[in-house]
Amino acid sequence: MKKGCLIILLSTVAFFLFGCAPGGNTQTQQLALEEGQETDAKEEPSQEAQQQEEESSQEEQQEEETTEAEHPEDTAGEEEKNVEGRNFAALGASSGHFNYKLIGAVAGDQNIFYSPYSLAGALALADAGATGTSKRELENVLGITDLAAFEKDYKAYLEREQSEGARLTTANGIWINNGLQLADNFDTEYKAEAEEYFKAGIKTADFAGSSAEIKKEITEWVRENTEDFISDYEASCSKSTVMALINAVYFYGEWLDSFSPDDTEEEDFNGIKGKSRVSMMNMSRNSYRHIANYKGITAVALPYKDDNIEMEVLMTSDEEQANDILKLVQSLPEEEFAGLFEELDNADNSMITRLAMPKFGMDETFPSLDETLKKIGIESAYENRDEFSRIAHEIYISQINHRAKLEVDEEGSRAAAITEISFETTSVSMEPEEEVNFIVNRPFVFFIRDRSANNVLFAGFIRDL
Repeated sequence: MKKGCLIILLSTVAFFLFGCAPGGNTQTQQLALEEGQETDAKEEPSQEAQQQEEESSQEEQQEEETTEAEHPEDTAGEEEKNVEGRNFAALGASSGHFNYKLIGAVAGDQNIFYSPYSLAGALALADAGATGTSKRELENVLGITDLAAFEKDYKAYLEREQSEGARLTTANGIWINNGLQLADNFDTEYKAEAEEYFKAGIKTADFAGSSAEIKKEITEWVRENTEDFISDYEASCSKSTVMALINAVYFYGEWLDSFSPDDTEEEDFNGIKGKSRVSMMNMSRNSYRHIANYKGITAVALPYKDDNIEMEVLMTSDEEQANDILKLVQSLPEEEFAGLFEELDNADNSMITRLAMPKFGMDETFPSLDETLKKIGIESAYENRDEFSRIAHEIYISQINHRAKLEVDEEGSRAAAITEISFETTSVSMEPEEEVNFIVNRPFVFFIRDRSANNVLFAGFIRDL
């Protein structure tokens, strides 16, 4: 891999567990839809019938247009390929709300790094198969008010044009145990929805009889969809697994303005536990969008070459309160939290006399994720309510794990995230007015966000280095 590039990878894995007896096909194969073909013969219409048909054609067209307006999901398959200029309102609203929920629930007693985009993608794909209270809670936490609109945005986001300087790709795969009794309408509803909007490839698998082989296949799938960035992923499926749902996101990019390695120096980082020596990257006299004080927060946006995707670094405006940055962010009402990003998006470019940013790496597991998700409102999905019945009956979430890695250096970043869900069953620039410094030598919160969709890809909090 070329040095100096930015690579961000997510892999989201969901496992549905079911008490199944060993057996079935030992080879994983592509799940096929069984579609009946009716070939009823049609008689030639009479002249009178033809005339009646012509007279009613205009009325029928009007009825079809009315139906499409009332039921946009009926024409979802005709989504336009050209998505340039789309504002991704449903996706952006969901991402902003879910990110607010998550950042507000983390404990802050340790460094943390996670991917809201990865978690939201996995939960949304589960939501597509949910019903009842579980569905309502999932959508409330995810900020989804209209799943059809969210799915259209998600599909368009996957299909959008991207530059070579910064590109984000997403892959989804579902492995289904061949002994699982699927819902009667699985093919026409959940499967069709997952394929159309999440671009999910669906396969059958014999978890009970060949779980080791399935693990190898998933490992290879992850390797291929991360361009070898994660080549040793070990799936958590077992003989009791009935469905594995995997999402992989790969991001490549470079800083719009890279740091020179010659300017990197050893300096102090003033963490909560005390001082530590870090390699501090330096940039002199460059323009960035910057806010000096928003509700006690100062922030800078560091763009990648796509110019829509950027790393946003937040610290306290008052250095004496440096250790309180996470608490300060968490104390913001949701409207003011959203306003922080709006303020940064609309900020004028400021000439930063000196920008200093530490080189750092993270390998973090989201602490107590199940408790966190329950705390912010996802509870029923963990109970046996038979509320994922669009997939199969009597399955429920038993555990969700999330791990993420990150490296930041002079040219960009490398990051990886894995989310695993287990299911079980009972059966523009302006002239600056002043010069400023932005020295990241104390605790900070950061986001990697796609401004074009207000889509938060990664989030983190550094208290010590």
